[in-house]
Amino acid sequence: MKKIFIILGIITLVGLMATVAMADTNTDTVTVNYTLTEYHLLDIDDASVNIATTAPTDAGQSSTSGTVNITYDISNNVTNYKITGKIDSEMPTGTALKLNLTAPTNCGGTSAGAVSLTATDQNLVTAIGVGVDNDINGTFSLTAGSGVAAATGNRTCTLTLTAGP
Repeated sequence: MKKIFIILGIITLVGLMATVAMADTNTDTVTVNYTLTEYHLLDIDDASVNIATTAPTDAGQSSTSGTVNITYDISNNVTNYKITGKIDSEMPTGTALKLNLTAPTNCGGTSAGAVSLTATDQNLVTAIGVGVDNDINGTFSLTAGSGVAAATGNRTCTLTLTAGP
């Protein structure tokens, strides 16, 4: 019986030593899961602008286009985005309000040039990539055909940075 206790004792001791041998070492690993949060930010630096056509200086001429410059900022970390623009209601017959946005330098992109704004979204800059840009130029222009009566009004222009083809 003593031999059985001695044998069980030795087996227990060997088992404990094996457990100690499988314990912590001086190195270990950890898996770090991370997320880079997606963002697309657009800011028009000008809250309000004034634009007017210029009256002709000689009879028989039409008014000339009026222009006004704006700037905008963009922060984007997803590729293939675009800026669309629209106005809250159509312009009066015979008039056009156009917007020409310069493409961002760091984000890249392609400007559509001077685009007539309507109540439907129009592509202004496409193929925008990842980056941050500040003080990017844009120009509104206002035209009126001959025979358009003098008038005043306003339109709210909404620019949207969105996923695009």
